[in-house]
Amino acid sequence: MTDKKMHKEKRRMHTSSNREEEEEKKEEEEKEEEEEEKEKEDDKEDDKEEDEDAGEDREEDEEDEKD
Repeated sequence: MTDKKMHKEKRRMHTSSNREEEEEKKEEEEKEEEEEEKEKEDDKEDDKEEDEDAGEDREEDEEDEKD
């Protein structure tokens, strides 16, 4: 191989490896974002359940006071 061809090949390999790294980083970021979204949704559901439980407890307390 001539020096010019070797240089082009090295550059091509370097470029493709950089591209692969960028794609991997992008995939990791997307996974992290999805996990964060899922956690937020889970937190919202937990909060909602806690609010419902608190409401039920209040109702039970009110009924106990009436008795």
